[in-house]
Amino acid sequence: MVRTAKRSAVIKGEIITLAPLRNRRKVGDDWVMSRICEGLTKFTWDDGAVGYGMTEYIERYEGDKLVGYPL
Repeated sequence: MVRTAKRSAVIKGEIITLAPLRNRRKVGDDWVMSRICEGLTKFTWDDGAVGYGMTEYIERYEGDKLVGYPL
């Protein structure tokens, strides 16, 4: 549910296509890796309106350990 001062709506998202990505970079002497998914998403409002946009999911690793939120 999304709510503003004037309106609230239920918005559902459906992933149309998904692109898995990976980012690796060196921070000091350590390597940091992130797994990223970019998704073309169809959003449908409860009043029938439809829109398209991007969604993103990120998991960050340091070495072989998952770090960041949520732990």
